[in-house]
Amino acid sequence: MQKLLSQNKAAIADKWLDLLIETYPPDAARLFKRKGDQFGNPVGSTIATGLREIVEGLASGAELSAFAAPLDGIVKIRSIQDFSASQAVAFVLMLKDVLRDELSRELREPAVAKQFVALERRIDELTLLAFDIYAQCRDRVAQIKVDEVKRRVAQLMKESGKFDFGPSDVSDPDSPVERPQQGGVR
Repeated sequence: MQKLLSQNKAAIADKWLDLLIETYPPDAARLFKRKGDQFGNPVGSTIATGLREIVEGLASGAELSAFAAPLDGIVKIRSIQDFSASQAVAFVLMLKDVLRDELSRELREPAVAKQFVALERRIDELTLLAFDIYAQCRDRVAQIKVDEVKRRVAQLMKESGKFDFGPSDVSDPDSPVERPQQGGVR
């Protein structure tokens, strides 16, 4: 199976990229598919590079940990876009369809078909890894939002003059020290 993947990795990665890009609206898909460097087309470049690295990792029999970086790049992008969790990580499962299509002739051989089942299990593991990465990304986005709300509330409270945050300024909204104003209630 690894030999078949190595021989067909460019075609597999290209077809996989095409399927992934189809999950985007037409205008975004055209933009992401446009060839270019990482500066002219950073999203498209990150996705294409990540997919190639995943296919190469499968072809070389890499450990699961080797897939974390390429998955991370793609999933980070998809986690902040208008995708549900399942839609954001479904691109990993699309690889199964690409492989079935690309290797259809070879899969008729029982030995290859048996190896393909093991490869599909590996892809399932990649899907679970991608979901873990997605959850971490969404947790981070939620924490950023909470921190921003805290910062804004602390700034408003400071501007109102009802609270003094002391020398730490507004950078630590979790530790306000209430200072009564003149004539204020204690």
